[in-house]
Amino acid sequence: ALGALEVRARNAPLARRHFEQALSIQERALGPAHPLTGNTRLELARLDLAAGDLETAWETAHRVVQEELELGEDLFARASERQALRLAARVAAARDVMMSAAVVRGRAGGAHGWTGGATVERTYAAAMRSRGRVLDHLAARHHAVASPGGDPMTRALAARLARARQQLANLVQRGPGTAHPERYPEYLRLAAAEKEEIGGALARALAARQATGSPHRAPPGAKAGGGPDPAAIIRALRGMNAALIEYVRFERALAGKRTAPSDAAFVLTPGGKIDLVAIGPAAETDSLILAYRAAVEDPGASEPRLEHAARDLYDRVWAPVAPFLPPPGADAAGDGGLVFVLP
Repeated sequence: ALGALEVRARNAPLARRHFEQALSIQERALGPAHPLTGNTRLELARLDLAAGDLETAWETAHRVVQEELELGEDLFARASERQALRLAARVAAARDVMMSAAVVRGRAGGAHGWTGGATVERTYAAAMRSRGRVLDHLAARHHAVASPGGDPMTRALAARLARARQQLANLVQRGPGTAHPERYPEYLRLAAAEKEEIGGALARALAARQATGSPHRAPPGAKAGGGPDPAAIIRALRGMNAALIEYVRFERALAGKRTAPSDAAFVLTPGGKIDLVAIGPAAETDSLILAYRAAVEDPGASEPRLEHAARDLYDRVWAPVAPFLPPPGADAAGDGGLVFVLP
């Protein structure tokens, strides 16, 4: 709390001192994977990023992602939906610090992107692992409850959770009403607490059930801890004589705790290299996409308008990544090679 106050007061040295003291206490008392420990470490990463210490900011944020996704795997499985969403938000925030540090470093090097290296590969792996993690867990819970083989206890808990959600939704929608409006905040608190308690019980029941069932096997191209294995993807690209461009939208860190949506792209080539390419502010990209769509969908659009819209969009999303692709005829991607583009 003291560190956050100093951040708002723009007193970075004192904020750092408070966060470092808090982190030392939390690591001893709570452990490295505790949510409060992760929050504090993330704040230190943000301070490092704001101070221009890109390497330290990246390493600290990467540690948050790794500990949340690996040491926090059991927490993901047993958390209620609200707790899981909070955990996912923290992972996403740490991933955004990593991406911000990587993009700034790439630009500082005088290039449009950050070429190759273990750091870029680890950034890609962390970014991909963290995407949709909580949705995967929540979808797995829904599937387990809805499956024909679901046990009666989980079905009963799922039914109770549905009723608790509906009760909370009714309270929010109807408002305090005229009968005892002074009790409305307490009714809301109790309804939310009941939903949280039942959701946690359902998550723990499903986790216990999964622990006694068959072990989870990672899909091809993925690591056991979730997310893609860059080495496996590159092997597949080499076998297909292909390259992969994966566009990523993230919250780029600005001054203080402000962020702004920004776009970047990972370029994976069959030669084994992963490049990170900065695209720029997301608002500008979206504006060019809308202009291109409007021109294409307008029957009366002139040829110059169509060409201008297409050229602007090309310069925005394709021209920055084109230099990182192998030239036609090269061994890494010869004539007829494929290029996969993921949004």
